[in-house]
Amino acid sequence: DSVTGRISGIEIDSNLASSAVSKRLRIVDNSIESLTIGATFLAAFGYLSYGVYVAVELSVGHTISNNTIDLAGRGIKTLGLEGTITGNVIRDAYKYGIALMDGASDNVVSGNQINRAGSAGVYLFGSNSASIPTDRNTITGNAILNTNNAANDATGKTAGVVLDDAGLSQLVTNTLVSDNYLDGDDGVVTDYGIYDTTTGSGNKYYNNISTRFSILPYSAAELTVAAGVVTIRSDYHTLDTESDAATDDIDTINGGWDGCVLKVKSANSARDIVLKDGTGNLNLSGDVTLATTDDTCTLVYDAGDLVWREVSRSASSTNFESAET
Repeated sequence: DSVTGRISGIEIDSNLASSAVSKRLRIVDNSIESLTIGATFLAAFGYLSYGVYVAVELSVGHTISNNTIDLAGRGIKTLGLEGTITGNVIRDAYKYGIALMDGASDNVVSGNQINRAGSAGVYLFGSNSASIPTDRNTITGNAILNTNNAANDATGKTAGVVLDDAGLSQLVTNTLVSDNYLDGDDGVVTDYGIYDTTTGSGNKYYNNISTRFSILPYSAAELTVAAGVVTIRSDYHTLDTESDAATDDIDTINGGWDGCVLKVKSANSARDIVLKDGTGNLNLSGDVTLATTDDTCTLVYDAGDLVWREVSRSASSTNFESAET
């Protein structure tokens, strides 16, 4: 529209008479294409076009499924709660394929195919205006391909999945990103599989697959020991000593979920990380010393007994103890 500069293929708003939020609408089996804009509009408003836009905070229970969206600024954006976004095909979005923003919570984004998005396949963003955080969303089983198409908006960091709440009052929290296929084929350069700049807590990533770029969450890859404790956010982390001490012990690893398989390694060959058996919540085959960046240990979390159990360890240095077989 000419007032806000927003163009939407399908938009869900509040009841205009009563201001009641919308509930449990189904947007299924639509084809939306070519929501493109000209240079004058772009200069005035940015690339604000949406295939499907749930535009009201706290609207509840919408289903957006089996739609095909081609050539829009953003494929699908929601501010709603308890929604299901599944089975959609989104191609050539100028910015991102699917976005959950400004308090969007308890949504499930699954089984979508997102190809050639400009900056992110799936984008989660906090807010300075929403009444709640962007919380408890699940991103699972999606195929996110070729992010950072040169024909689209390729500014800044690009990633299959982005979590961002930098400088915001409402954070991105308790997100689960699992079992997604993240690929940068067609000669495309994508910076990260998952790019996480959040300060929000409880965001976790596991069982995601990438063949061409880093799967590590941007800010979650390296953990620094604090009083013998680290808190994981992914299923793979490098570990460093507190205050760059020559050696440091870890007796407790927080943040695990039942069946989580965690691989850890040393962040620096000049500093030793020692995983302590039988103290805190570590159940190992003896202490594990990660003395070089080639040394690793794989653990699995048992939520019933509240312990990490050793699966395996690698030995590349002379002070790395061999696990019992």
